[in-house]
Amino acid sequence: MNNRGLNYRLIIFLAATLFGIIFSSPTFLQTEKGAKVSLGLDLQGGLYMLLGVKTDEAIISKIKSTAVSIKYYTDDNRILIDAFRVKDDTITLTLLDEDEEKNLNSMFDEIGGLVVNKQGLNYTVTLSDTEKQKVRTLAVTQAVETIRNRLDQFGLAEPTVAKQSEEDILVEIPGVKTREDEQRVKELIAKPANLQLMAVDEDRNDRVNFMSQQEAAAYGDVIYPDKDGSRKYLLKAVPILDGSMLTDAKVGFDQNNRPMISFSLNTQGAKIFGDFTGKNVGKKLAIVLDNVVYSAPNIIQRIGGGSGQITGAFSDKEASDIAVALRSGALLAPVTMLEQRSVGPSLGADSIKASSIALVFGFTSVVLFMCFYYRMAGFIASIALVSNLVILIALIAFLGATLTLPGMAGIILTVGMGIDANVIINERIRELLRSGSSIRAAIEHGYQNAMTAIVDSNLTTVIVAMVLYVYGTGPIKGFAITLILGIFISMLTAILGTRGIYELLMQKIEKSKNLIFWFGLKNLTINSKIHKFMKLSTVTNAVSIFLACATIYLVIAKDLNYGIDFAGGTVVQVKYLDKDAPINEIRQKVEQELLFRGASVTEFGAKDEVTIRFQGSSGAVGEDIGNLMTKTLLDTGNFEIRRVDMVGPKVGDELRQKGIMAILVSLIAILVYVAFRFEWRFGVAAIVSQFHDVLLVIGVIALLRIDVNLEILGAVLTILGYSINDTIVVFDRIREELKSSKNMNLFEIIDVSITKTLSRTTLTSLTTLFVVVALLVFGGESIHGFSLVLTVGIIIGTYSSIFIAAPLLKWLKFDIADYRANIAKKEKAKIEKAKMRAQYEHGRI
Repeated sequence: MNNRGLNYRLIIFLAATLFGIIFSSPTFLQTEKGAKVSLGLDLQGGLYMLLGVKTDEAIISKIKSTAVSIKYYTDDNRILIDAFRVKDDTITLTLLDEDEEKNLNSMFDEIGGLVVNKQGLNYTVTLSDTEKQKVRTLAVTQAVETIRNRLDQFGLAEPTVAKQSEEDILVEIPGVKTREDEQRVKELIAKPANLQLMAVDEDRNDRVNFMSQQEAAAYGDVIYPDKDGSRKYLLKAVPILDGSMLTDAKVGFDQNNRPMISFSLNTQGAKIFGDFTGKNVGKKLAIVLDNVVYSAPNIIQRIGGGSGQITGAFSDKEASDIAVALRSGALLAPVTMLEQRSVGPSLGADSIKASSIALVFGFTSVVLFMCFYYRMAGFIASIALVSNLVILIALIAFLGATLTLPGMAGIILTVGMGIDANVIINERIRELLRSGSSIRAAIEHGYQNAMTAIVDSNLTTVIVAMVLYVYGTGPIKGFAITLILGIFISMLTAILGTRGIYELLMQKIEKSKNLIFWFGLKNLTINSKIHKFMKLSTVTNAVSIFLACATIYLVIAKDLNYGIDFAGGTVVQVKYLDKDAPINEIRQKVEQELLFRGASVTEFGAKDEVTIRFQGSSGAVGEDIGNLMTKTLLDTGNFEIRRVDMVGPKVGDELRQKGIMAILVSLIAILVYVAFRFEWRFGVAAIVSQFHDVLLVIGVIALLRIDVNLEILGAVLTILGYSINDTIVVFDRIREELKSSKNMNLFEIIDVSITKTLSRTTLTSLTTLFVVVALLVFGGESIHGFSLVLTVGIIIGTYSSIFIAAPLLKWLKFDIADYRANIAKKEKAKIEKAKMRAQYEHGRI
């Protein structure tokens, strides 16, 4: 070990810490320059939506657009057709002149993607299957671009619009501060902005009020209302032209200084518009936007130049929003709300404050405990912990990752779990010092002996976190990213950083020989007492089996209390600003509103805050449940809507399936990894132990009626990672004892291994509980269930690591002789391979 000043480990550690300080300082100091951590919507407030695109409607829109092209072509080339109809996804027409058949077929070929069926001179036209799939794909892609353009033109800061699946779109809009802005944004997103110029059926329009849509369809017509809903129009179903020919739209003012919308058409649209108006002077032309007639003026003369106007009783904002929607392009298919989460800025600020207090309290508790228990070694570990924190914040900022509320919890949890590697190392060093090793040898071999346990335990936790990222959604992904980064950084700071500091201080440590000051080691007496854990295994296994059966009965009898993430529905969080929430009055009010019937109203932490939960959910993007709730509770006092979460049944089912799959995949991944690194019986024991932990945690969740949501799923998976971390440390010591202890049986080896790792297991659980309890006490109601489940899970995980995992090897009939024979066989093969390579090298010389 190099003992002269700076060494490569310390240099790497200092460079990483310097990187952390430089790139985290803009976040901590909130400077104008430099990349800062981007806060998620749950911390800064904003709107999250998962939209579904109704691609079947895009097929119908495409057929209508195709019909416009057919009508334009036949009129332009004087091809006589009759009975021209569009119904759903089918066009029908009759060719009057059979000599034009070749020209008509040529047109169909030019348009492309059509299936044309012909009986005599009667044609039925539909889209081919390939074309339908293209239209579906284009509808989603175009919706992403259109919504993004609309939000950009609306002036919102850094909106996120991305394709989530084949027919779903994710929209995240930070900084939406008021209900009015939220409603306006949602209406802008939802507006199809499908502009059509349509001919009025002059012959039958006077009978429109006595006509059904089915009767209108028989004449090749449709019935659309005007903007106020006071009048109906009978229009030819095939538009003269549609919004695909629109090039621009902007707000103007008429002669009475009222807002109107001017639009411009492309060359083809201008020609169609001019030709139609020239041939139909004296007749009505309806300007239709999203199946609503805004105006239907008489055509006085031919209108050239390819421009027109949409008039109506617009407000300035409404005219501006319609112009933005038209400019950015029509949606080929309407969108519907599958999931919505909106957070008010005050709730985000409260969450940041609560999480920051929890972080400071948890961090301080861990540092004080480490310094008290390990003295200078604890102080060195705390230096690594500080470095760990600033590097983590720097990486989040540097990578442009978004920090969510669960991500904040991940940082806090990383503080507790990040000290784990230092505890393993310090316990190994103290163990070697007690056995008579010199300080230099104890530090060197302490790191070597701890290495496999640190790597294996942390990698299994990373596997679980990666599964959580793959199957999680929204904020849970942020938690997984934070956890993964934190684990790798803690390995860097513990393995390289602290050892580099020890190398720098080696001469001072050896010279002082003060083991109390440097390692908190008060005496060198080896405690040879071995605790007989295996004697208790029959009792502990029986207790665990009883609790597991009780959990299964509890879940079957009562079922889990699924939150809206998995059951679907809506939750509204309301905070009263100057009094306690009048719960009985709120219940009466919400029961009067049809959408809120059957809602449950409960306190949310403090007495001035309530959550209103109901199964209903509006699939319409433009409808705002927050505004409706505000109107419903109007006379109950001064309040604010802090949060609205809405999950449709489709998304709820998908999330529930993903949650089950995440747990199963995690268990299988752990089984494979442990079996590969140890032996298959170790893998099975680890899986049974993990399943035991999950089952008992689920029992507590069922008993306490905790809402099972995505955060709770994240907590359960974190417990899997934490528990396997503890189990791996015990298994690593068993593997070590199997190699060195030749005269002990399996029971004795397990007892010795658990005894030697007991201090590490209890210490890491204690330090992690410091921060998790801080999160539970100070973290706020939003993550109270998450923190509570973690607290229970850590206790259960610690218990299973000691009393369940290793003793299971007995029930799996683990054979020491076979294991040692396999190890010897592998070692012999390795030696033979080395000899063969040496002989080969010698032969070459």
